[in-house]
Amino acid sequence: MNKIIAILIVLLSFSLMLSGCTEAETTITTDDGDVTLNTSTDGQEYSATVNTDEGTTEIQGSGGDSSSWCQTGANWNMNTTGSENDGSMDWEIEGIEESGKYAGYCHVVYAVDTENAQGNIEYYFDEEGSGFMVMNINGQKIESEWTGSN
Repeated sequence: MNKIIAILIVLLSFSLMLSGCTEAETTITTDDGDVTLNTSTDGQEYSATVNTDEGTTEIQGSGGDSSSWCQTGANWNMNTTGSENDGSMDWEIEGIEESGKYAGYCHVVYAVDTENAQGNIEYYFDEEGSGFMVMNINGQKIESEWTGSN
């Protein structure tokens, strides 16, 4: 349940960041635990702490360059302690690829380091929603492609 709350907080955080919300701190209490969300006054930085019986999850992020559809530098990281899912996950928008197979695509790197999985997932996508996902998890590499609906 800790992961579900953390994912919801990340999505909420990005929504607040993009809307320019200036709220300094919000605490939400659920049946599963307490969630505290902090945002900067400019809406570009945020952090969240999720405390449950399963452990604690810390999430931090920033908005990057909001003048582009591919927000170079936008990132978040999540660290979980005190549960069976101890580890970290990091997500960062690297920017638009300028050459090679993925030229013109926005490049996002998602790195995972837990007891059960180590590796990264790289996403390459365009403004129309089409793209590629390249996974390198526990030494296995898988590439897939999708087509957007726009």
